[in-house]
Amino acid sequence: MHARHLLPLIVLQSTIAQAATFTVDTTSDNVALSACTTAAADCSLRGAISASNALAGPDTIEFNIPASEPGCSAVTGICRIEVASTLQIAQGLTIDGYTQPGAQPNSIPAPGANNAQLKIEITSAGFVNLGVALFNLTNSNASPFNLSGLAVALPTSAIVTGGLRHDYRGNWFCVDAQGQSPEFTQPCSALGLSFFNRTIRVGGPSPADRNVIAGGGRDLSGQPGGGTSRLRVNSIVSERGSILLQGNLIGLAPDGNTPLPMRDPLIVQTGDDSFDTPDIQILDNRFARATGNFSGGFGGALQFSVSRTMTETALIQGNLFGLRVNGSVVGVEKDHIEVFLANGSSVPRLLIGGLGESEGNTFVGALRQSFTGTSLGSAVILPNGNVTTFVEFVGNRMLGNQGMGLDFPTATAGGGVAIGRTPNDAGDPDAGANLQQNHPNITAYSVAGSQFQLTYRVDSDPANSSYPLRVDFYKAVGDEGEVLLDSDVYGLADAQQPKTVSLMIPPGVSLDDDDVIVAIATDAQGRSSEFSFDVVAITATDTPDPQPAGLPFTVEVTALATTGPFKPNGIVDVSMNTSPVTTCSLSLVPTTAANTSRGSCQLVPVQIGNRTLTIS
Repeated sequence: MHARHLLPLIVLQSTIAQAATFTVDTTSDNVALSACTTAAADCSLRGAISASNALAGPDTIEFNIPASEPGCSAVTGICRIEVASTLQIAQGLTIDGYTQPGAQPNSIPAPGANNAQLKIEITSAGFVNLGVALFNLTNSNASPFNLSGLAVALPTSAIVTGGLRHDYRGNWFCVDAQGQSPEFTQPCSALGLSFFNRTIRVGGPSPADRNVIAGGGRDLSGQPGGGTSRLRVNSIVSERGSILLQGNLIGLAPDGNTPLPMRDPLIVQTGDDSFDTPDIQILDNRFARATGNFSGGFGGALQFSVSRTMTETALIQGNLFGLRVNGSVVGVEKDHIEVFLANGSSVPRLLIGGLGESEGNTFVGALRQSFTGTSLGSAVILPNGNVTTFVEFVGNRMLGNQGMGLDFPTATAGGGVAIGRTPNDAGDPDAGANLQQNHPNITAYSVAGSQFQLTYRVDSDPANSSYPLRVDFYKAVGDEGEVLLDSDVYGLADAQQPKTVSLMIPPGVSLDDDDVIVAIATDAQGRSSEFSFDVVAITATDTPDPQPAGLPFTVEVTALATTGPFKPNGIVDVSMNTSPVTTCSLSLVPTTAANTSRGSCQLVPVQIGNRTLTIS
């Protein structure tokens, strides 16, 4: 088990300098207003930054802008600062918007909503695109750079770029101070930290640390959508780099329910091979990426981009994907997480979920992107080809995704890529992502009191998998695991043999003989299989047939498991090739017959003629 830990605070300073505090008291963008005394309106944000740049060492900018200033609202107490060009930062700096009267940090713990009251809003004059960034950290002396209590939204390639050390807590990026997406058409890219940073902290464990991150702009239909965020660090000889992304709302408004513009996934990059693998922790965030009309196959919530051989394991734990705070589904277009390799020699090491309390992630409502042909809407998709990966997937919940849990793309004979379920191969000699670890086959199952008993086998020769294997068993909704029940060790002495075990049902979990169990095998090196699956034969009848157009008829679907000991469950979609397509959905209910479930729904034909029913 990989324990979470706090990132170390590292301060490198060769000279002692007296830190200064500048108090912004005007919404003006005039750089000449840099005196920053107790006199009125003599300290603009640009002027305060200019004054700080002239000093050695890190300084602090606070706010006390009177409501009478242009751009301030007497109703909301929000003061808007409109800048005409990029703000250049040459020294370490903290900008604290919570010092403005009326501002309050969020008090709701993750993964809930965000009730912060932000009173300082920064944008560009007339929503002009500033190009490179709002804040440009011009050199390594511009560190640390800390932002808190700001609502920043404008068309730009990045709100922040450059520098070495970044700490952002309690901000709303690409969101105005009322929690809305501003009405401009070009993308707002929140975080452009893609160079040689040392430490990046976005959010944290405290409610006050939580940021709201979106991407302003519009899609091809004029609807909200756009923006890219990248986080990258590199280690050096004397310091291991670190990224902490924790407790943030990403793709959702502060209410935790309203989708906000996103085009690209949030991208986390691991740096290069020169020094130690950075410490990367992605914890307790709430991700969403509502469907948009973009060309080019954009989508997904999180991309983990690897351009090195990782020697330490990155953690993705406790996150919620695709779920609003109110419990309804907003979903994620495409796969929730993509593991991307910059080249075929890159080697990722990832723990997605965990066996500890609250370490598992929840993946809800991933939507297939059929026009690209490369996404089923799975929780995690691994890279294709003859690659080396160590991705462990454990303790996560799957709810209503159109795809799978963990998806191994495989090469096809014609040079293409096949996505979806990967059949086991005899002895498991195949290569590819996670060595295409074979999944367990369950052949018997029963429940007795607080225990469940099953017989399973993993068809993996010791020469092809690193033993012992850990086998995790889940109660399934449909064909993906919803609740982790218990785990078993499949040791070297068990290899290739059926094994019968009795395991405990966790407190608060109901389980009976009609439930379905799925399993994942993970080898000793942290390479997980896809979820186990069985073959199901589907038959359907429609009554009455024929039926006049405009009147409902019933479709009954029977599902028979031809392998495994389970009665199929889950949702079945029925469609009829009318124009527009007519659809209905049904839930499979176990019957008294062995390995058989059944369900029905009604369709209303809107056109006359022979029609075809499609069951999926």
